[in-house]
Amino acid sequence: MRTCPTWRDVSYSLADVQRVARRAERRRAAVARTLAAMKRGASLHLQHTNGRPLWSLSDGRFVAADVAELVVQRPEITDCGGSLFHNMPGQVWRYVE
Repeated sequence: MRTCPTWRDVSYSLADVQRVARRAERRRAAVARTLAAMKRGASLHLQHTNGRPLWSLSDGRFVAADVAELVVQRPEITDCGGSLFHNMPGQVWRYVE
């Protein structure tokens, strides 16, 4: 019979927790910067290169894929460009009021 691990069985150092917190904070800041740029009129563009998604703002700044995926889930961001294939996400995203 297996027993469930308890909190004493899990060992995380303070450095591990701080590293995860810093990464989450950097991601939140990147999402905020991207949303601010889009609110000022920039659009978010998706293109695929070498089988990987490449996201960038219309002002030329690149956006990390994990950040872009969080941004496009926001209700104030809408897909306004067509996609190359049916049932695929669009390639242009804009901020709407």
